[in-house]
Amino acid sequence: MSAVELKIDFDKVRPATNTIIECMGYGSNSNQELVLSNTEELIKESENHAKVIGGYKLFEDNSIKIESGKLELIKISFHLDKIIAKQLTKCTSIAFIVVTLGKKYDDWINQYFKRGDPFHGYIADTIGSEMVENAADYIESLVENETKKINLNSTNRYSPGYCGWNVSEQHKFFSLLPQKFCGIELSDSALMNPVKSVSAIIGIGKDCEKKDYQCSLCSMENCYKRNRQENINN
Repeated sequence: MSAVELKIDFDKVRPATNTIIECMGYGSNSNQELVLSNTEELIKESENHAKVIGGYKLFEDNSIKIESGKLELIKISFHLDKIIAKQLTKCTSIAFIVVTLGKKYDDWINQYFKRGDPFHGYIADTIGSEMVENAADYIESLVENETKKINLNSTNRYSPGYCGWNVSEQHKFFSLLPQKFCGIELSDSALMNPVKSVSAIIGIGKDCEKKDYQCSLCSMENCYKRNRQENINN
């Protein structure tokens, strides 16, 4: 299947004010009016800077092999580690997904820090992190809906750099996608540009199921996905 790329409407990724405040560590019942008012203002302003684009590509079962913590896909071997590999064991297809807020959003965040305003920079950065995860949620839901049409199930999404999957394998990941897919490029150290971008894989198959992320098994303490999952559960 050819890769699908689309623009995502801002209303589909707009973060809730309370979510941003909680992600910054202030708590949902924060009475700090300055934080609340600035967060609300920057969420509104973020729409002017975010160009939200996402996409996905499906790989069929004849190109997939999973064993011993590895995924072999079109003769490329990914070392996923046990947490992810276990969730993908029963998959017969794989979806690669990517989303980004675009370079303009990165520039907006950096402008605050360059002019010595870390307070607003931190809020804008946190808003971006939540928005790009919301965008990944949206693309994940599109993949899930497509798989349901053919009576298949899907797993959660898993990203390079998390759950024991080394971020350096981003180069392998993007080698299987069209060049500059969704406008994303990689540095030599495998970091995505624009920074506010997400890449991930989703397992697809008749016997696949979506389970809670196994954060208790992961050694990555400072993990945005872990903190985000805790906020969702609470």
